Amino acid sequence: TDLASILYEYGTLLCEDGELEDALPLLEEALRTQKSIKGLKDARVANILLKIAEVHVEGERFDSSLVSLEQVILIAGSVDDSDDIDLSTCQYLLGVTYIARENFEKA
Repeated sequence: TDLASILYEYGTLLCEDGELEDALPLLEEALRTQKSIKGLKDARVANILLKIAEVHVEGERFDSSLVSLEQVILIAGSVDDSDDIDLSTCQYLLGVTYIARENFEKA
């Protein structure tokens, strides 16, 4: 998980600098690494997916953001440490995604 943490942190720094396209492959590799070690039901996996969703929303790739956000919700419902998952950001990004997809009822 150390590699996943390093990749996640570096990807997050790139996001903060506006380097979203450079950040995405690092975040995806962090996700693969963390999932291979801990499986899908892991708060860190959810947080990596949340950051990936943020990148997709910024890049207006709303179908991709929806997939990631739905996974975050599923993970949050199945882990004991769901307090470690930023569900308020997840709900916000879901709203933005649904509005962009003109699904106002779900937004």
